[in-house]
Amino acid sequence: MPPTILSVSGLSSGADMAAQLLVAYSSLFVGGGIFAGQAWHCAVQRFAEDALLPVATSPNVPFCDGCPNGTTLHYDHCKQTPIDHVVAGNVSLLATRARAEAAAGTIDPLEELATRRVLLYRGLEDAAVRYIYR
Repeated sequence: MPPTILSVSGLSSGADMAAQLLVAYSSLFVGGGIFAGQAWHCAVQRFAEDALLPVATSPNVPFCDGCPNGTTLHYDHCKQTPIDHVVAGNVSLLATRARAEAAAGTIDPLEELATRRVLLYRGLEDAAVRYIYR
């Protein structure tokens, strides 16, 4: 039975966490509000155009999906990436990863998520979240 009253929302890093929870445990939530946050798994996903950093560089992402050994990504690379980079190639990688995780049973089935209400918002002049959700 789908949930009727529980939702998850957050702002900035709280929105990042809300997005992770909403996708991973969509059976628990009726929906969510993502305010100046990034997409599920985006923070740790390497995309073809991403610059790689040595693991010792700070600030960095402690886990990087798709990075060669000894390398990582800059913290908040998804929030600072131009929109054509995010939309053109990255969404399909994130969707593929979500399908794989759902098939493995590590997140809820994506059919649950498809029925949830989600609000995505970012301010037009938000310097920290320059490119997502345009």
